[in-house]
Amino acid sequence: MSSLTDPIFGKTKVKARSSSAICRSRFFRDFTHVLPLTQHRSNQPCKINLRPFQQLTVMTTTTLNLNPVIQLSKEQFYTLCATNPDTKLELNANGELIVMSPTGGETSAWNAELIIDLGVWNRQTGLGKTFDSSGGFSLPNGAQRSPDAAWIPLEKWNALTTEEKKGFLPLCPDFIIELLSPSDSWKQGTEKMEEYMETGCRLGWLIEPRNKRVAIYRAKQAVEILEAPKFLSGEDVLKGFNLNLAKIWR
Repeated sequence: MSSLTDPIFGKTKVKARSSSAICRSRFFRDFTHVLPLTQHRSNQPCKINLRPFQQLTVMTTTTLNLNPVIQLSKEQFYTLCATNPDTKLELNANGELIVMSPTGGETSAWNAELIIDLGVWNRQTGLGKTFDSSGGFSLPNGAQRSPDAAWIPLEKWNALTTEEKKGFLPLCPDFIIELLSPSDSWKQGTEKMEEYMETGCRLGWLIEPRNKRVAIYRAKQAVEILEAPKFLSGEDVLKGFNLNLAKIWR
């Protein structure tokens, strides 16, 4: 547990879990007010600055429990993301804010390859819409997630209103890819994939280049773990799509 003295509402405790002590201490040392929110106990203004995270060069994921101070609404979280475009943010089902630093060059290049392959298949078939890691989704359990790659069928996209298309999409994608960076844990990845499956995902791939393994998640089926597979099939969700993993295993 860490705490800071705030000029607006006094001493407030904020709990953080991080793989980097440097990241944690820098956040609390440089905490300043830049984004107006509503403090849920006294209705006084509270502002959050995520600039310290944007300056990090070490790839880390930090989970902040802001619930003692504020319970972020979907609209407030969307505003927070828009105010901090250089920082990847997620909100889990417990209302905890997850701050992720940018990935390294290798992971970023791999993710680009995945998006290209998925996008080319989708352009050829015209079956749906493809989203990269900046796309946000409001899951049915209240979590706000941004998978590394995602896809939904065209009928779901067409069913959304114009305003819904502009914001975080109010659904869970039918297909999801999560690509673990060297600093990501397998356990955290599996927990996120389980959440996707519980909220409507039909097919998901958790890819870990470090150990050359893939976990395949299918709706209402046991998870399948593959060691260094050469290809992954889109099965009945992405008919005709085959992902070549040779470029990642190199």
